[in-house]
Formats: sequence, C-alpha cells, structure tokens
Amino acid sequence: MTQVGVEEGTAALGELRSAIDKVRSTGVQRVADVPPALLASLKISADVPPAEARERVRAGLFALAERLDPDLRRAFLESAGFRRDAAPAAGDRIKATATMLGTSERTAYRRVDEAVAEMALLLQSRDGRPALVDLDYVFLRSHFRVDLTGDAPLMVMERTISARSDGVSRIDERVNLPRMRHQQLHFRALEGCRVESNNFLTPGMWAITLSFPRPLNAGEEHTFAVSVRLPDHDSLEPVVGFFPHTASYDAAVDLQFGDRRPVALERFQEAPPVGHVSQIPGAEPVEPILARHHFSFMTMKPGFCYGVRWRWAETPDVAVPTF
Repeated sequence: MTQVGVEEGTAALGELRSAIDKVRSTGVQRVADVPPALLASLKISADVPPAEARERVRAGLFALAERLDPDLRRAFLESAGFRRDAAPAAGDRIKATATMLGTSERTAYRRVDEAVAEMALLLQSRDGRPALVDLDYVFLRSHFRVDLTGDAPLMVMERTISARSDGVSRIDERVNLPRMRHQQLHFRALEGCRVESNNFLTPGMWAITLSFPRPLNAGEEHTFAVSVRLPDHDSLEPVVGFFPHTASYDAAVDLQFGDRRPVALERFQEAPPVGHVSQIPGAEPVEPILARHHFSFMTMKPGFCYGVRWRWAETPDVAVPTF
C-alpha cells in the first residue's frame, strides 16, 4: 500500500470511529442523524427513512459489540443506551457504566473509548471475518434440546439462518455458561457446519467460530446443528432463553428429564428482568410431571425475553440476562 493509501485508510478509520462515538454519545435509541460514514460502512442507503436507519444502525452496532471482550461489550452497550430505561444524557450513562463495571467514571470512559476503537476497526476490516448477526444474517428458526437424563447434560442446538449479505461463510458464537468451572468446553458440530475455533475467554464464556460448507448468498437459507456436553448438572444454569435483538424468529425447546423431576417449571415471555429474581414477570407455571416437555415460541418479538426455566429442590434462583 502506498503512503497515500495508508493515510486515506487511517483517515477513514478515524471518521468511522467518530461516527460510532457520535451515535453512542447521543444514544442509539435517540439519534436522529446518523453520520454518512457509518451508514456506508453498514451498507445502509442514505434514502432509508430515519426510523428504519436508526433501527438498522442499532442492529449493526449491537452485532459489532458481540465481537468484543465481555467488559468492553458491556461498557459500550450501557454507555450507548441500548436498555429501554437508559438515561437520556451521555454523562449519566457513563456513570451507570462505571457503576456496572465497578470502576471510576474516567476508567469507564476509557473502556468505552477502547470499545469504540475496536468496533471501528472490525467494521473497516470485515472482509474475511466471520459474519455478524442481524447485519449479515438473521435467525429464522431455532430448536434447543436439553437432555437431562444422565449425569452429563447434553444440549443440542439446531438453527436456520437467512443471509443478508453475499459470502456468509462463517459466524461467531458466544457460549455463556456461568456455572461452568472447567475451561474445556465439549462443543461439537453435528450438521451443516464445522468448528473452526473454540477459545476460552473468561470463566463461563467461550468464543466459537463455525464455518459452513460453502459461502451463502444474500437471501439463501442454511440449517446447522451443534451440541454441548457438560460434565455435570451443576455446570448448567437451569434456564433456556432467547432474546431476539432486531428480527423476529420462531423457536422451540425440548426438555428431557430422567427419574429426577424439578420442583418447579415455568415458561416466560416478557421484557427481560434485571439480576436474580424469584419469579419472572409474565411467567406461566407448568406442572413438571412429564419426562419430556415441549415449548414453542412463535414469531418472537425483538426486545423481549422468551424461554423456560426449572428449579431443582434446594437450588438458588437463576439470573436472567438483560442483554
């Protein structure tokens, strides 16, 4: 690359970084004028109505944030106002970010700045990188099976996606198992994909990259399945949940119990609660008398939390994620 090319690339990266930070400081749910540099990088036409552009920008930034380390991701999402009850002022959101991270406001702002810089670099260097959910592809259907009959729980996830961009050949996954104490995750590809990488990030979280047999074209659908085998029941949070970010899709959950039955089982469909709760708002109790329970969630609405959870005798309440 020539010196002129380097300077142009650096200038473009700086412009993109400023554009992301402008949206962040204004708030993703409040921004009216999205900088042209960000629209172009997200492949959003300048002719798109403002409300639609704002929603697509929100989806794109959320997808980029999913690629960050957990602390940077949380810092950006909080400071950018992704929560529906986020404060309108940027300064108040930085204070909330500092409280969430347990740091000073100065440190929180530095983490936010790091997140913005990394997101700009990711967006500028998308060629050859895994596709981004809600930007390059969307989920159409998801089927989650949990087999609890043995000593080592088995989870099988089958999903169908639709490509929004040409050339979708691999995707990133973040597997979050808060109770898992082992660093090795037994993650297998079953159908329609190959595990390209399986990396331990932090206790209870792994980064997975899946590759497809061939690149998908825009509008093309693809179904793939993976499984996770856990070492014991203590490693599994007794909840299966879905949180559509920007696009509706259908989901189903099958729970297979053995001789042991939970003392409580409930299906929920509501705005996500915060932290540990003894009862999820909008939950529908189910009598846990069957060996197998099937749950369907049709046309799940973005911004709402759907799923099922169960409770064994003498176990603490579980946490439901807010993002």
